[in-house]
Amino acid sequence: MQIAVKDVFEGFKKYEFWTIFGANEIKKKYRRSKLGQFWITLSVAFFVLVVGSLYKNLFGIEDNFYMTYLAIGYVLWQFISGVLNKSGTIFSKNGKFMLQRSWPATTFVLWLIYSEILILAHNLLILIPIFFFWGTWPSIVGVLFSILGFLITFMTALAVGMILAITTLRYRDIQPILKSLVRIAFFATPIIWMERDLGAVGDLILAVNPFGYFLHIVRDPLLGFAINPFDWLIACGIFVVCVLGALLLLARTKHRLAYWL
Repeated sequence: MQIAVKDVFEGFKKYEFWTIFGANEIKKKYRRSKLGQFWITLSVAFFVLVVGSLYKNLFGIEDNFYMTYLAIGYVLWQFISGVLNKSGTIFSKNGKFMLQRSWPATTFVLWLIYSEILILAHNLLILIPIFFFWGTWPSIVGVLFSILGFLITFMTALAVGMILAITTLRYRDIQPILKSLVRIAFFATPIIWMERDLGAVGDLILAVNPFGYFLHIVRDPLLGFAINPFDWLIACGIFVVCVLGALLLLARTKHRLAYWL
């Protein structure tokens, strides 16, 4: 465990490395584009407007609530799915760095997380016109609770990213399976649809779906919902389990990662 904890601290200390490369990764993807990384924001805004316009009538929900509900949920899902889908290749893609010297493994996971946070920051811009147009501004207390919920989500994403990065490096078949599971999870998570009377099977899916709890602790405060201690307790429990699992896995595999590249 000392090896793993040291790796985490050393990874955070090399912030200049993962912040520069994380930002350059996004710039490189949209090089020679007039709008650059704002294409990501436009694609998310287009999805929210089109899907929101269609589904609000299907569910019989008022515009000012559903569009905000969908926008916050989808923006957060973009961050979560980005971390899950890209974690499996973060070590293999940066094998040249890992073979040159003994880098902290946490550095490369932070590289990924930072680039996804930059994308999230761009996507958050679409919430401003949605709040303004539909008049659903969150309270200051709601914003503070939402930020706290995102910090828990961020640290959980870091731990899960480490677990997936190590396991997919060792077992390459996990990556395509993971992408399929993430696509299924999108439809099984209350992002587009509302949590209503779903029946016994639907309630069971909601209960075992971990993504729903993180959506609740981030989205619900912004929507003005009452704080549900149960959602926060489950999200914190998942966070603790993931962090311990990541540290244990990193401690056992730290010196083998270079051999698996």
